[in-house]
Amino acid sequence: MFSYLSIPFWGTEEKTEQLPEDAKTDFVTEKDLLERISLTVLSKGRNKRLRTAALADDHFEVNFTDESAVIENPKKLKVSKSEIIDWSKKESSWFFNPFASTNSENFKIFELVDQIQAKFPKILFSLTLHSSDLQDQDVMDALKNKTWKKVNIIGGELKTEDLDKIMEMDNLKKSFAFKNIVFPLGYKHVNALKFASIEYEDATWIQIDDLLAVQHKPSIILRSTNFKSEELSLLLKKWQNSEHDMFKFFKCCNNELDMEKVLDGSVTLNIDWKKMKNLSFTFIGAENMENRDLPYLKVAAFGHTIQLFPFADYRGKTEPRIMRNLMQKKKLEDELAGKDENVAQEITAKLQEVLNLLEEDQVYYINGKAQRKTSRIAAMAIYTAWFRTKKTGLRAHQHIF
Repeated sequence: MFSYLSIPFWGTEEKTEQLPEDAKTDFVTEKDLLERISLTVLSKGRNKRLRTAALADDHFEVNFTDESAVIENPKKLKVSKSEIIDWSKKESSWFFNPFASTNSENFKIFELVDQIQAKFPKILFSLTLHSSDLQDQDVMDALKNKTWKKVNIIGGELKTEDLDKIMEMDNLKKSFAFKNIVFPLGYKHVNALKFASIEYEDATWIQIDDLLAVQHKPSIILRSTNFKSEELSLLLKKWQNSEHDMFKFFKCCNNELDMEKVLDGSVTLNIDWKKMKNLSFTFIGAENMENRDLPYLKVAAFGHTIQLFPFADYRGKTEPRIMRNLMQKKKLEDELAGKDENVAQEITAKLQEVLNLLEEDQVYYINGKAQRKTSRIAAMAIYTAWFRTKKTGLRAHQHIF
């Protein structure tokens, strides 16, 4: 059990401002660990070694894969496991808690996290660990009961029972990433995508039915998948016909990607972006636009990677208006088939009005598919797609602009 300290949070900073630079560093180093963390968080002095971005971004990282910095506020504060253990020994009282010495090292780390959050409730923690750490019940309890900004599980081979425990937690407000992980052969779970944000480096075990069942608007990144192009086409059609928004962002790197098959049967607007010949960029609209917060979809494809960006109807933007007209055009063309002459004339007149609007927006057709040269919104979306690929090491084209 840890004793909560009476730390002079306010006023300490003013005292350190009066010290020489070297003395300030010694002052911080010699402080009790929790007090030193508190001082680092609160200090607004001129000494950059005391200042921190914690109050701005409110983010610390707990990293079980790094002995030298188990708790870290990047570039501001690093606390090693040995420091935490030493601090725990000093703060634990055998008289009040004779079992304190039996607590695991991970338990002591989480206890320190609890104390930091008790003092600074706005600070969020991310957690990075190895798959073998899941064997520790204290780690499982922390995954289940604590609020983490993001959880990264990196390296090793996951056991089915450990993976099931994670999947059966309430993860709808949690962000997880599984990287360099070997999943159990034949593994499947109904909650595989039920996270606020989920990233699987190996997602070859994810099935298309898992994607078709998504309805809570997560962000999904699947870095290696085995979907057929026809299955990804089913995903687009499900998105178009869904009564609700399915996801905020979707990306997968597939073993095959035939965009003609993926987009087959959908009303689309292809963007003619000559400077990015290796990038396919298309807009799609939802059938049930009135009940959707994000009724439009940007589809970017490059190599074997596809990204889907749902977005709202921005006032005055061209592409949403064109998509509505293209969908109205398809609807009128379907209605025109098999109608008698009188009804056909009325439908034909409406169709001509829509065609005139599309012509005003400089829409043209290649093999029956609507095309348009890029506009500002399309250019920004293309740039966003490029930036994401660059950030993740999957840059689609060596020279884009």
